[in-house]
This record gives sequence, C-alpha cells and structure tokens, in this order.
Amino acid sequence: MASSAFADFFATQEDTTFKYVFLVRNTSPEPFDIYGMLIGAQYDVAVVPGGLQNIVPVSSPPGWDLIPSTPIYGFLFAQTNFNGSAAASGYIFPGAVGVFAFDSSTPPPSTLVFGCCFYNGDNEWGFCYNGTAEQVLCVAPRQFPRPWELPNPALEQKRRISSAKALMRGTTSRTIGGKDGEPSVDITYDRFGNVIKISRNTEHLLSRTK
Repeated sequence: MASSAFADFFATQEDTTFKYVFLVRNTSPEPFDIYGMLIGAQYDVAVVPGGLQNIVPVSSPPGWDLIPSTPIYGFLFAQTNFNGSAAASGYIFPGAVGVFAFDSSTPPPSTLVFGCCFYNGDNEWGFCYNGTAEQVLCVAPRQFPRPWELPNPALEQKRRISSAKALMRGTTSRTIGGKDGEPSVDITYDRFGNVIKISRNTEHLLSRTK
C-alpha cells in the first residue's frame, strides 16, 4: 500500500510580513509515519528558483526542525531526529496532523507543492509522496480535526517500539569533527538527504577520563 498525505495552508498579513500556517495530515495506512518534509518543493523534482523569500521559521511539531533553503530557491526543509521509535522521534502518525508555521515576505500563492517521506516501522526510510497544498481561508474540520496539537490516544496506544540499534536500511552515515581529540557527531541520512539520526560521539570523552 502506498504512502500519502493531504495538506492545506493559510496566511495572514502583518505589515510587510505574511504569517503562514501549513497543515499536513498523514493519510497513509499503518505503519507509514512522516519523518521528513519539503514545503514549496518536492522530492526528486527539480526546484524552480523563486518561491518564498525571507523565510523565518516560527514553530513546528515537537522534535522537528524547520530549515529554510537558500533565498534563490525559497522552500523549507523539515526533519526530526530518530530517537529509537517513531513516537519518541515525533514522527507524524497515520491520521495525525503536523502544523508548521513560518513567516515570509512573499504573498501567499494559490498553491504550494510539498513532499513527505515516510518510515515503515521496520528501520526503513523513504517511501516519499509529493502533493500540492491549496491556500484556504478557513480549515475544514473534516480534513483537520481539532485540536491539532493533541495526539490521538487510540493511535498512541498502537505505536510500534523499534530498536535504535537495529540496522537502518537504505541510509548513509558520516562523522563530522573528531580531529585532535575534539567532539564528533555521527549523522545518518536517507537517500533524499533527510537527516534521520544525529548522535554525539563520546569516545573521546571516555579516553580522556582513563
């Protein structure tokens, strides 16, 4: 069964700034959870220069980072770090809604393309879906049940617990730093460049205490 997502957004103007709220609902079947997103761009699709300018991230779901691209392209990259299970990592579960807020100097277009990548609960990341979000004046309750911020208790009871030590299939890891006894960080990526896991390497600290 394929992964999928639905999204809408709205924007309000304050002086020369437009405040955007982007809502994405995971419409995939179990076990596909959203771990990475693009807003204003799509996976494996060429980025068109322009887009949203002077982007300032405001808020995102717990555990997520919202990172603007370079101004020439004008999109946002959203990601969360894997912490041993989908629930602990803040992944967006099937049926749940993620809310991303940001400011931009660009007036809202009628549509914004987006892309989501999914985790299958078995240490595999990818399964990307691309879609188009429409600008709306109000958010339909049938698409985004209230309150957005509260988790669905029924979904919480069904969360899978995955081992962080298991092989993370289809990923690439690299180490940054670590020269001359300095701290290093291990970063794991999926094939689309989403950061799946960031962990600090403490071996140098242990060697200093011996």
